[in-house]
Amino acid sequence: MIVQELQKRSMRYGELTGRLPGIGTSALADRLRKLEAAGVVERRAGGVGEGVVYQLTDRGRALEPALRALREWGSRFLFDPAADGAAEHTFDLRCVDGVERIPDGVFQVTVDGEPTALVFSDGQLTQRPGPAAMAAVAIDTDTVFIRRWASGELDWDEGVADGEVRVTGPKSSWLHWLAASGYLLHYPPDEDMQDGG
Repeated sequence: MIVQELQKRSMRYGELTGRLPGIGTSALADRLRKLEAAGVVERRAGGVGEGVVYQLTDRGRALEPALRALREWGSRFLFDPAADGAAEHTFDLRCVDGVERIPDGVFQVTVDGEPTALVFSDGQLTQRPGPAAMAAVAIDTDTVFIRRWASGELDWDEGVADGEVRVTGPKSSWLHWLAASGYLLHYPPDEDMQDGG
């Protein structure tokens, strides 16, 4: 997870702590030390007043194909919450900056004709099989797009633009879904995202 976060951009220790809420600070520090010793991560001085930032080395960046393959494998089960026999799954989204400002909401994602209900409340997203009652936005796509998204080929907005993702509901609900699903790193989103950028 540390390597995956650092694939997005270099981060300070505090940023990593915020993005990985399930890991204790001493465990994170220990893992960063081990990754640094293994030549996967390196520290460098940040900008003025930024302190030290962590970034991937060439060896760390070489892990990207393996992590992409894991994401592609997992994407097959992403919108099948009952795949492991559980009635539902709940995800902690405290890693989203501003999560406390994301309003509660209900969403529906349909992949290959199979609907999944997603309910966001109090910083957590609960996923249940079947249609969602009173969904603020309904999203319809297929496993071809999900695999391409998981591999990093394109994002949700590009899927909408290409017609691979069809959305029913207002634009504000689309942004609400992106935040409540943990796709956005910050909420409210940056101004250029609000303008459709």
